Amino acid sequence: RAVKRNVKADKDLEEEHIVALILKEDAKDEGKCQKKMKEYCEALKKVKVELKQIYEKFENFCDDGKMKTKCQKLKTSVQNKCTEFKGKLDKILKQASGLTDENCKENEQQCLFLEG
Repeated sequence: RAVKRNVKADKDLEEEHIVALILKEDAKDEGKCQKKMKEYCEALKKVKVELKQIYEKFENFCDDGKMKTKCQKLKTSVQNKCTEFKGKLDKILKQASGLTDENCKENEQQCLFLEG
């Protein structure tokens, strides 16, 4: 679905958000996470792209030794963010009549993360 989004690039965008968007559903499964990360890194190597050029925090992204740990942390982090945000949305929905544009802007990036 085509939706116009007014989200500016956040300079402090967390690595886990980017990784979760790359991995999508595979972020929830450690085995699939590692496999997809390796595939992504191989694809970047084939096109001769240095991760540091894409995003400075990704300099060590493709270190095999760190993938397992990253996937474990990512799974926990995504679950926590989803649980936290679900509670926040439930609270907002109870007050739906008082919603403003500011509520949408405040939660837009988190919604994009969850859609990924």
